[in-house]
Amino acid sequence: MTPQQRAAINQNCLNSFNNSALGKVSNFFSPLSQFIGPDRLGSAIETDIGGGIKYGLVRAGLAAGNAAVSFDANPLKTLAGLAAEGTEFVAKEVGLPLVVAGTAIQVTAHLGCNAEASSNPGQAGAVPSIVF
Repeated sequence: MTPQQRAAINQNCLNSFNNSALGKVSNFFSPLSQFIGPDRLGSAIETDIGGGIKYGLVRAGLAAGNAAVSFDANPLKTLAGLAAEGTEFVAKEVGLPLVVAGTAIQVTAHLGCNAEASSNPGQAGAVPSIVF
C-alpha cells in the first residue's frame, strides 16, 4: 500500500467518525479539536477566545458575589455571584467529565483510524471496519 492510500484510508475513517453523532459530540467537548478536529480554526476560536471570555465572566461574577457579601447587600452583585457560582458548579461537575470523555473518545478514534489505515491492505476507498 502506498503512503497516499494509507492517508486516504485514515482520512475516510476520520471523516466517518467526525460526521457521526459521537464524533460531533466528542469534537465539541474536546479541547484537542483545535489541533486534531475537523474545524481546527473554529475550535481554536471557541476554546481559546470563547473559553477565556467565559472564564473571565465567571471570575468577575464570583468577585462581585464576594464583594456583595463583604460590603453591602446589592441585589445585582448578589445575583451575579449566585449565577457565577452556579456556572462554576456546572462547569466542574458536568463540564469537566464531558471534556475528559470527549477528549478520550476523540483520541481513541484517531488512534483507531490510524491503526485501521496501517493494517488495511485494501483500496484507498475502502470502508473502514471501525463503526462509529
